[in-house]
Amino acid sequence: MRPYRALISFAALLGLAAPAAANSYSGNLSDDTTGPIPAGVHTVAGNIALPAGKTLTIHAGAILKFMSGYYFDVVGQLLVQGASGNEVIFTSYPDDSAGGDTNGDGPSSGSWGQWCGFILKSNSGPSVIDHAVLRYAGYGGWDAITFDGTAIGLTMTNSVIESCWTDGMDLRGNLNYPTVSNCQFINSGLMAVQAAVIDSVPGFTDNSASGNGGNYLRVSNPTVQGAAVTIEARNCLNGALVLGTHCAIPAGRSLTLREGVVVKMQGGYYFDVFGALALLGTVADPVVLTSYSDDTAGGDTNNNGPSAGAPGQWSGIILKAGSGPSVLDHAEVRYGGGGGWDAVTVDGTGVGLTMTHAIVDSSLVDGLDLRGNLVYPTVTNCQFTNNAWKAVEGVCIDSVPGFSDNAAAGNGGNYLRVPDPSQAAAAVSIEARNCLNGALVFGTHCGIAAGKSLTLKEGVVVKMQGGYYFDVFGALALLGSAANPVVLTSYTDDTAAGDTNNNGPSSGSPGQWCGIVLKSNSGPSTLDHAEVRYAGSGGWDAVTFDGWGIGLAMSDTLVEQSAADGIDLRGNLNYPAVTHCQLTDNAGKAVAGLCIDTVSGFSDNSASGNGGSYMHVVNPAPAGNVVIEASNCLNGALVFATHCTVPSGTSLTLNEGVVVKMAGGYYLYVQGALNTAGTPRHPVVFTSLQDDAYAGDTNNNGASSGSPGQWCGFIYDAVAALSTVENLLIRFAGSSSYAGLESRKPTLDARRVRVESGASRGFQVSDLLYGEDWAAYACQVGIELKGGSFALKRVTAAGNSGTGIYKNGAWTGTLSSAISWGNTGANYSGIAQGQLYYSDGSAALAGLDGNINQDPLFLNLAAGDLRLAYGSPCVDTGDPADHAFSTQGMDLVSRDLDGDLDGLIEIDMGAYEYTNVRLAVTGTLTPGGTITFTSTGKPGLASYMFLAMAEGDFDFFPYGTIYLNLLGPWTFMGWAPTESLITLPVPLGLPVPLPVSFQQLALTGGGGAGNLSNPASIVIQ
Repeated sequence: MRPYRALISFAALLGLAAPAAANSYSGNLSDDTTGPIPAGVHTVAGNIALPAGKTLTIHAGAILKFMSGYYFDVVGQLLVQGASGNEVIFTSYPDDSAGGDTNGDGPSSGSWGQWCGFILKSNSGPSVIDHAVLRYAGYGGWDAITFDGTAIGLTMTNSVIESCWTDGMDLRGNLNYPTVSNCQFINSGLMAVQAAVIDSVPGFTDNSASGNGGNYLRVSNPTVQGAAVTIEARNCLNGALVLGTHCAIPAGRSLTLREGVVVKMQGGYYFDVFGALALLGTVADPVVLTSYSDDTAGGDTNNNGPSAGAPGQWSGIILKAGSGPSVLDHAEVRYGGGGGWDAVTVDGTGVGLTMTHAIVDSSLVDGLDLRGNLVYPTVTNCQFTNNAWKAVEGVCIDSVPGFSDNAAAGNGGNYLRVPDPSQAAAAVSIEARNCLNGALVFGTHCGIAAGKSLTLKEGVVVKMQGGYYFDVFGALALLGSAANPVVLTSYTDDTAAGDTNNNGPSSGSPGQWCGIVLKSNSGPSTLDHAEVRYAGSGGWDAVTFDGWGIGLAMSDTLVEQSAADGIDLRGNLNYPAVTHCQLTDNAGKAVAGLCIDTVSGFSDNSASGNGGSYMHVVNPAPAGNVVIEASNCLNGALVFATHCTVPSGTSLTLNEGVVVKMAGGYYLYVQGALNTAGTPRHPVVFTSLQDDAYAGDTNNNGASSGSPGQWCGFIYDAVAALSTVENLLIRFAGSSSYAGLESRKPTLDARRVRVESGASRGFQVSDLLYGEDWAAYACQVGIELKGGSFALKRVTAAGNSGTGIYKNGAWTGTLSSAISWGNTGANYSGIAQGQLYYSDGSAALAGLDGNINQDPLFLNLAAGDLRLAYGSPCVDTGDPADHAFSTQGMDLVSRDLDGDLDGLIEIDMGAYEYTNVRLAVTGTLTPGGTITFTSTGKPGLASYMFLAMAEGDFDFFPYGTIYLNLLGPWTFMGWAPTESLITLPVPLGLPVPLPVSFQQLALTGGGGAGNLSNPASIVIQ
C-alpha cells in the first residue's frame, strides 16, 4: 500500500476525515440557474461570476472559501444577506477560523492575497452587502472589493474587510457612488479605501479603519462632478480623507467640508477652485487641510509611526478668477506652499472669499496671497502663524478694509503687504483692526488718483519697503488720535507695530522711503495726530507740495528723521493749515519752500534737531495782504532765503514776537506796506541766520552769533504806502552799505525801533511821517538824516564806530529828547541850532534849547544796555511838551514816569525811560527749588510786589503801567526796599506747569511818588 493511502486509511479509522463542503462553485452563478447560496461552508474552486441581468442571493451563515487566485466577478446584482452574529464570510480556502478545516490539512489559517476578491464591473448592481466579512483577498493585485468600471451600484453595511494583501476597497477613480456605512477596514497591506471620486465620499458613513497600510479613504479623483458635494467627518475614515492629486472644483460647482473633516494631501497638490469651496468647521472641530505626514490631525493616517508635517508638503488652496463665494470658517490650512503656491492663493480677479476664525500655519511661502488681484475677501479673526514668507501678501489697497481683527506671529513677515497701493474705488477707509498686528506694508508707490480718497484711521501703521511715496492727486486723510496716531514709516522701524519684518530688533533710518507727495489741485487732505518717519529718499521731502492749489490740514502731527526737509512747499502758492505739529531731527529744514502768503496757515508748531529748525521762505513777496503772528513761525522764527519785495497794492504785517532771520545778503524792499506790530515784551526782530540770541539755534549749527553786514536791511521806497513800524529790532544788517532801516517817503510811522551791530548806517531817512524812540548801537553811523521836515523824538545813538546822528542833506526837521554819546566819531554832525532840543551829547549846543553835554550814565554801554542808571542827568530832562504823546517804552517801562520822584511826570532823554526799580527773577523753577528776586534802581525805596497768573496791560497813574492781568487771580504784598536780593523756596505740591508774573512798585517814604518796575514772568515746571 502506498504511504499516503495508508495515512488516509489510518485517519478514517480515527474518525479524522475532512468536513464536507455544502457546495463547490465555479463559473456563472445566479439565483435562477444555480440557486441562492445557503448557510454553510462552500468552496470556490474556480473563478465565479454573476452575469449581467442576473441576481445572486447569499444567505446569512454562508461561508465561501476561495481556492488560490480566484475571484468573484460581479456583473449582475449581488445580495449578501448576513446578520449580526451570523455573518456571510468570504475568505481563503486554508482559513480554518471560518467553517473549520475545510481543506483537511490540519490546523491552518489564511494569509494575505490567497484569493483575489470581488470585482464589480460596469453597470453592475444595485448590489447589497450586509453583515459580511471579506478576508485574505488581494491576489494578483486585485483589492478586496474592486470597482472595475463605472455606474456600479453597491450598498455595503455592517461589514468587515480585513487582512487583504492590497486595499480594502478600490473605486479606481471611476464614477461610482457606493453607500458604505458602519463597516470596518482592518489590517490590510495598503489603504483601507482607495481611489474614490470626491463625489462618492458622502456615501461613506461611520466606518473605521485600523492596522492598514493607510487607515484612510483615499480620493484619487478629487474633481467635483456634481453641482454640490458636502462631506462630513462621519464620511471620512477615522475623520480623514487623503487626496492623491489636485482637487478641482469646476465653475458652477461647490465642495463643502463640514466640521471635523481632515483632508491630507499626499504630494504637491492643491485645491483648484473655479467654483466654490466651503470649509465649515467649529471651535471644537475645525476643518483641517494638511499634509499626509501630519499626525496631529486625524492621527497616524499613513501608519508609519509618529511623524509631523513640514512646510511645502502640499501646495494649498488656489482660488481662480470668478470663483466663489468660498468660505473658510474655523478651518486650518497647514504645511502648504509647495510648487511656489501659497497656502491660500487668489489667482485671478472677481474671487469671492470669506475667511473667519481660520488658521494658516507653516506654509513654505506666504499664508494668504491675493497676488495684486482686485478682489475683496472678508478675512476676520484669523491667525497667520509660522509661514516662511509673509502672513498676507499681494493685497490691493481697496481690499484691506475686508480684513479685520486678524493676528500674525512667527512669519517671515508678520504683516499684510500691499504691493500696489493704487486704489480703484472712489473712497477707501482703513482702520487699525484691518491691519495685521496694526501694520500694513506697501511694496510700491501708493497712488491716490484725482477724485479718490484714502483714509487711514487711528492706530494704522504703514511701513514702506523701499524708496516709495504716497502720490496724492486726490485726498489723503490720516485720522489718528493722541493715544493712537497714524504712523507712516520705514519697513525696518520696529518702534511702531513691532518687528514687522521678523528680523530681530531694528530701527529705521532717514531716507528709507520718500514721503507724501501732494500734487496740483489735490485734497483736501488731512494729517491729524499722524507721524511721518524716516522719509526723504530720492530728493523728496517727508511732506512735499509738488504743485499748486493743494488743500492740506495738518494738526498734532510729528514729522521726524527725514533725510531731506520735513515739509516743503517748493515755492508753490498753497495755503495749508498746519497746527500743533512737531518737526524733529530732519536732515534738512523743518519747513522749506514757503511763499510768505502761506505762513499764516502755520500756527503753534515746534521744531528741534533739524538741519534748520525754521520755516524757510523762498518767496517773501506777498501776493495779497499778509498778516503773520509769532505763532505762525516755527520756534518764533522765519528764514528769508532771498530778497523780500512788498509790491504796490499789497501789505505785509508782522505782529509781536515774529523773528525773521535772513539767510544771506538780502533786503526788504517796500513798495506797498510793511508793518511791524511788536510790543516791548515781544518785539519784531530782523536778524541774520547765524544769530542764536533770538529764537535760538535756528540753523542747528551749534552756538553762534551774527556779525555786522550779514544781510542788507529795510528800504521803504519812494512809492511805498502808509506803513507803521512799532517795536522793531534790527540786528547785523548793513551788507552792501545798506542801512538797517531806510525811509524814502513820508508814509512811514516808525516807533520804538532799535538797530544794532550794523555794518553801515543804522537809520537812513530821506523822509518820514513820524519817528520816536529809536536806538542805534554799534553801527557805523547811528542815524543819517538826508531830507524831509519831520520831527524825530527820543532817540539814542551810542557806541557807533562813526557819527552818532548825522545830518547829510536837506533835512529841515527837529530832533528832541535825544542822546548821542560814546560814538567813536562825532556825536552830532550837521545839526544846527534850532533843530536840537532837550538833548544830550552836543558840546556846541549845550546850554541852548534845553540841551546838555553830560555822561548819560548808561547801565552798560559796552554790552549795549542803553538804559539809564540811577543819577543820570537825562532823567526827567526831555522835552517837557512831549510826555503826553507816548505811554509805552521800549523795555516794558512806561514812558510816563516820575523818574526824579519830584511829583511831576516828565519824559527822559533818549529811547529808554528810567525807573527807580528794576526787577529780575531767576532760580530753580521747580517745586522744592528756589526763586531769587533781584531789584535794582534807587536804593532804599519802600516797595511792594504784585503777583498774578497771567500778563496784562493796565494804566496805574501816576506810577506807570501794570503789565499783569488784574482781572484774574492776583495779589499784592509788602516787599523789601529797593536794591535788594531775596531768595524764596518754591512750595512743594504746586500744580505744574504754573505761569507766574511779578511786578514791583517802589515808593518814596511819604508814598506820594514812585515807579513801577518792568514785569518779570516765570513758569514753574
